[in-house]
Amino acid sequence: MRRVLLACVLFSGCGGLDTRPPEPALPPPPPRAPERPKPKAHDPLVLSAVLRLLGETDGARWAGAEEHSPALARLAAMGTPAGIRLWNRYTHAGAPLAEALATGEDAMLDNRIVEAARWSRHAEVRSAALRALAARGRSEDRAVFEEALVGVDPVLHFALAEALEIWERPEAGDLLVRVMNEGRSHLARVYAAQALLTRGRAEGRGELLKQLDGGDWVARAMAARALGLLGTPEDYQLLLDRMMREQANDFVTAEIAIGALRLFPRQQRQLFGGGSGAAPAPDESDLDALVVTAPRLKIPETALIDGRINATLLGLLERKAETGPSPEDLRDPSFAALAALVSPAGLELKTRYRRVGLLLTEGLAGTSDLILRERVLQVARNAADPAIRAAAMLAAAYSGDAKDRVLLEDGLASKEPAVRLGAIEACRKWGAVSRLGDPFSRLQPDASDALALYLAHGRIPAVPWLEDPDWVVRALAVRSLRGGQDHKLIERLASEPSRFVQIEICAALLRAD
Repeated sequence: MRRVLLACVLFSGCGGLDTRPPEPALPPPPPRAPERPKPKAHDPLVLSAVLRLLGETDGARWAGAEEHSPALARLAAMGTPAGIRLWNRYTHAGAPLAEALATGEDAMLDNRIVEAARWSRHAEVRSAALRALAARGRSEDRAVFEEALVGVDPVLHFALAEALEIWERPEAGDLLVRVMNEGRSHLARVYAAQALLTRGRAEGRGELLKQLDGGDWVARAMAARALGLLGTPEDYQLLLDRMMREQANDFVTAEIAIGALRLFPRQQRQLFGGGSGAAPAPDESDLDALVVTAPRLKIPETALIDGRINATLLGLLERKAETGPSPEDLRDPSFAALAALVSPAGLELKTRYRRVGLLLTEGLAGTSDLILRERVLQVARNAADPAIRAAAMLAAAYSGDAKDRVLLEDGLASKEPAVRLGAIEACRKWGAVSRLGDPFSRLQPDASDALALYLAHGRIPAVPWLEDPDWVVRALAVRSLRGGQDHKLIERLASEPSRFVQIEICAALLRAD
């Protein structure tokens, strides 16, 4: 009876027992698409200037129309990476323009960038616009990239491969495969294959192997370099064999030898333990054609480098250090394709294949082989070409040998600007690896030499250099600003005659917003 009463109480409190079937659960609401961040509010004067500069860029070297620059003339003679990068930056507007475009966020600017990437008649403008779009990482820009691939301009195809390399979207890999298969130049195909390997796509290796045996010497050299950076331990022996058979081109021979040096530690790990020998994830800077990767510094001191590699590099150093491409090389179609490139990576490759001695810097940097080292020092002291002397000095500096202090001090005191400025780069590297102190610390460059100060410290003070009559010095002063100068830059933007300096000002202001 108690149980019946308790049940009645419970049911009466609940309004009785509900025997209806439960209602079906409602489906969850669809996920909300992430809101796209609102564009930043940039100063209208800055955006107007960027749009004007984008319209004025005509693919020609602005530096030819700029007021004469003594600093630019000195950069033209340099043979070390930092100086060469500045020369490229201030003789072609594409690189600084791409930086400014990629930094700004504005609807009108976005539309102009897309228009430039699709319709500009000038390869330098289209290349800069494609790179700016890729830097923004938006999936909706895929149609623009596909449109560029449909064109027939080999320069544009190379710029497209370069842009897709930095486009952080999953679909970039599929478009790179299309560039590799459909690209109008062997150089674009090699670059796309390299970019695929950096993304872990194995299709790239097959194309590199094909190009290594191809007829275009620039494509062969690029393929050898990419295999050295991203290849497998098995590719070590392949490159060695190919090096002994390469007779046609010194640049290709040097790239194969350097590639074998890079792969040697991986091959040793695979043979004797300590890892699978798989290629590590590439450092972004190693892919830069002007970076001295110094592969010898990654080889254990107990490991014996194949004598054929050292003999090949020594022979090139003794016979060809100061020579450029041969007349036969210049007639090769791939050299004409290389000369036409205007994108940042293309400009770096043009520099890499300008002098064999510049390329040998990488293969000889940090060598402990006594014969090789002595020959490098001889070139650093006595080469007729100041750029080659500076490059050899940089190669020697990677060893961090205390005895090189005198060599570097002599370089800093040289009457040749290219040697003196190159010695600054060499001193910075030597001081970083020697632990013996940097000779540069007590032999500072002349405080009136803005270019030397910039190469030494990576920046120069705004005062007095923003008022310098040399437009390259003013451009470097703008690049050196660390914020807090917006009002001064906006005032200068209206009165600055140099378009290169205007681009640097716009990029600095857009970064600061």
